[in-house]
Amino acid sequence: PIGKLFLWSEIDLLDISYTRLISAFVTSCLLFGAFSLWLVSVIKRLDEVQTLWFRIINPLFMFGAYFFPWSEAYNLNPYFAYPMLVNPLLYAMEAMRSAGLGPSGYLPFWICMLTMWGFIFFFTSDASRKLKKWLDCP
Repeated sequence: PIGKLFLWSEIDLLDISYTRLISAFVTSCLLFGAFSLWLVSVIKRLDEVQTLWFRIINPLFMFGAYFFPWSEAYNLNPYFAYPMLVNPLLYAMEAMRSAGLGPSGYLPFWICMLTMWGFIFFFTSDASRKLKKWLDCP
């Protein structure tokens, strides 16, 4: 709604699929939660948090299509764009863009959703395995 005030005629509210937008939002929140749990399982000491931020989290945000869509990165350099597909945060942003701005020019919505759920299952299973081992749970 506030974005519509700034971009008045550039955004058509009829292009927004609210069911897809809500499902992408909930799934991306679960993805960020699972990713955070996985990061907790990776950290061994508290002083590693700053290193983790600079080496993992910041590059994931920079190359996670927060500032540009993946298609623009592909148009600029395909050799740069294909490795970005490993980034789980890219799929959250592309799903939100596809649901909120229309499907043209973005990765397909359902591929983003399935990929996010794959990352959610990977992060939660790996984090629970590591945390059980770390906490000596049977």
